[in-house]
Amino acid sequence: MYLERYNLRFGFWRSVIREAVDKSLECGDSHYGFARIRCPQCGKQFFVAFSCKPCGACPSCSQKRSLIIGHRLLAEVLTSVPHRQWVFTIPKRLRVYFRFTRSFLKELSRAAYETVREVMLLQLDTEGCLLAMIGAVQTFGDITN
Repeated sequence: MYLERYNLRFGFWRSVIREAVDKSLECGDSHYGFARIRCPQCGKQFFVAFSCKPCGACPSCSQKRSLIIGHRLLAEVLTSVPHRQWVFTIPKRLRVYFRFTRSFLKELSRAAYETVREVMLLQLDTEGCLLAMIGAVQTFGDITN
């Protein structure tokens, strides 16, 4: 059914999609495992269901992971050094290539880093300077828009 209805528009069905959806459906359900937590001060016990270990399809886990990463970056990286935000987009005509060949995203990320690095090196005194980049690829814009 997927091939006939969606393959041309959204690309081939990757097995990782099925795995992510299955994991997200089990996320937070104690039938699939849980941990018993005991407070060392008061002795109260409770159960916490296992999460899907941020698989990318679970809104709850993905949001939590984004917040944790953002907090860590703010506390440990971004506040102590000058930083900038750059946003790169792919023209609609080229998106089809990335839809069918996901490995191109890695090359695109590398090209984005090298481009920013080259521009920054032209503007900065590179003595004692270390350039770095934190990148995130977001591939679901068309669906959410």
